[in-house]
Amino acid sequence: MKLINIFKNTIMKKNNNITLLTKLEGLLKSHDWTYQYSDDNRWYEAGRASASRIQELMEECANQDLGTMARTLYDKHNPFNQEQNV
Repeated sequence: MKLINIFKNTIMKKNNNITLLTKLEGLLKSHDWTYQYSDDNRWYEAGRASASRIQELMEECANQDLGTMARTLYDKHNPFNQEQNV
């Protein structure tokens, strides 16, 4: 019975990790990477809120030992990433 509980916990943790990374990638894909340059305060505030949520998810990923994977996703979707553009 104890082995079954360990197995269930492992599966639940993996599912949670997948969900977390999927949420992060969705936010990164839809994020306005140039919001700082907007003349419209509504677009700026929306971009800032999105950036804040991305930062929160990045920290949550790091707390779940997913920091490297989260950083890879971030770098992949960030158009200003110098390594990606080489």
